[in-house]
Amino acid sequence: MPCARCSSPLSSGDQYCPRCGAKVSLIAPPRPDIPSSDAQPGQAPPGAGAGPSATQLFAERLAALSARPRNELAALALTGLGGALALVSYCLPWANNGGLAIGTMGTTGSPPQPGAWAFDTAAGWPLFIVTALLLACVAAGDQAQALMPGLAATIRTLAAIVAPLALGSGAVAVALMYLTLPWGCGSGPLVLGLAGCLLIAGSLVALLRPSPQPATDKPA
Repeated sequence: MPCARCSSPLSSGDQYCPRCGAKVSLIAPPRPDIPSSDAQPGQAPPGAGAGPSATQLFAERLAALSARPRNELAALALTGLGGALALVSYCLPWANNGGLAIGTMGTTGSPPQPGAWAFDTAAGWPLFIVTALLLACVAAGDQAQALMPGLAATIRTLAAIVAPLALGSGAVAVALMYLTLPWGCGSGPLVLGLAGCLLIAGSLVALLRPSPQPATDKPA
């Protein structure tokens, strides 16, 4: 054991350091791997009740995500990208150059201005609320399966297939309706239509079942 003051080597019977004269019993550093003797019987040592760190939680989530089948990962990526584009589309111009939009009249009681975004049209807020609710159902699917494992299959069907398919179909329908307006439409409905296609693709990929792994014979 070295001296804690001058790092000189000490023998087992030394009470004082032969180099600096420090008392060994007073300068011996405590071993970090020995639990504190102050803890009472049945009482956890300090720090034992601390939860996992953010890095550990992130690593566990990443490991659980990577353990999923490839079709679920692809469906999750398509649905996430489609949902993000759907929300972004409401912040883009929806009314065309003639001030036409679905609902005709704006929320202020007058026709929307040319290039107005979705929230200045009569149908903008209802469409946004429906989109946000369906995306919330998709996002809460995993947590709902963990809370209700008996309904995991039903919840997965609703969150991964039914909700994205319904939202994607509605988004494509709205985009096609805007494309029929005179003088064209803004970029918002076009982005919403693209988001709808991604959501539909994600729901179709989620329908695919992962191929079973070939069984390997274990040696006797």
